[in-house]
Amino acid sequence: MLQTIIGTDIYQAASLLAKGEAVAIPTETVYGLGCNTYSDSAVRNVFNIKGRPTNNPLIVHCYDINAVGNIAAEVPDLAYRLFEHFSPGPLSIVFPKGNHIPDIVTAGNDTVAIRIPNHPVTRQLLELLPFPVAAPSANKFMSVSPTSALHVHQQLNGLVPYILDGGEADNGIESTVVKVERDTIIVLRQGSVTVDELQQVSKNVITGKPDKKLESPGLFKKHYSPNTQVILSTDDTIDIDYNNTALLTFGDKEQSHKYKVILNLSPTGNMREAAKNLYKYLHDLDALNLKYIVVELLPDIGLGAAINDRLKRAATIL
Repeated sequence: MLQTIIGTDIYQAASLLAKGEAVAIPTETVYGLGCNTYSDSAVRNVFNIKGRPTNNPLIVHCYDINAVGNIAAEVPDLAYRLFEHFSPGPLSIVFPKGNHIPDIVTAGNDTVAIRIPNHPVTRQLLELLPFPVAAPSANKFMSVSPTSALHVHQQLNGLVPYILDGGEADNGIESTVVKVERDTIIVLRQGSVTVDELQQVSKNVITGKPDKKLESPGLFKKHYSPNTQVILSTDDTIDIDYNNTALLTFGDKEQSHKYKVILNLSPTGNMREAAKNLYKYLHDLDALNLKYIVVELLPDIGLGAAINDRLKRAATIL
């Protein structure tokens, strides 16, 4: 079996990526499973490690705005302004792709999602590399995204050679994915950048419904799911054994004592704190091997919309 090492050696990570290996890397959102964007075989290896369907595109990570033009076929003015405002940071923008981007990266689409991450370790790594890094989250497909090196190790031990440890992710949920059409920003995936924040760049922001060819990752009906069955608190169709059930709640409220375990994403109602804790708490609760995790939705505004999106997908039963 492959030995998986957790370490902090950026040069070792760069060397492995240059050889076509997959390496787990930290970002401010979640940990990614990175590879050489230009290597068809390296990208296919990432899909195989995750068990990810090939109709689910990857996000390409690059060092700065200057590198975007080497990946995209064209960069509209509004996209430049978005990157100038939010990057480096948790915003991914979908562009027409350059001909040199392998189809496996984009799920056969003629578009590619690009992000400039804002984690100091991965920024140093990207500056060393002569290629951008394509990276989905560093977990098994449909499982809870990892926000620490330990989370990655729990799911991918023996499958990747190196996990580059950059501490716990600050944001805790994935990037927002958008595309631009003239002066309009179309949100394909809710994430760490909110609609209100996007409106600081253009007032014309709409939430798009993806067509059959997905241009953004994270849009499958079931996603972000622990092994323990997740139930929305509004679902009264399941007879719950409370002695074998955890509650994931939010805000300053009187707590029920009927649950085995209760975790609060943010007792003060802070959305950023809730986002940072979301996946960590789902990992923690999943490790208890209970029967159910009941989740309460947040106010569906601001960052709450992105968190609710994750909770609803986690609770979906196929």
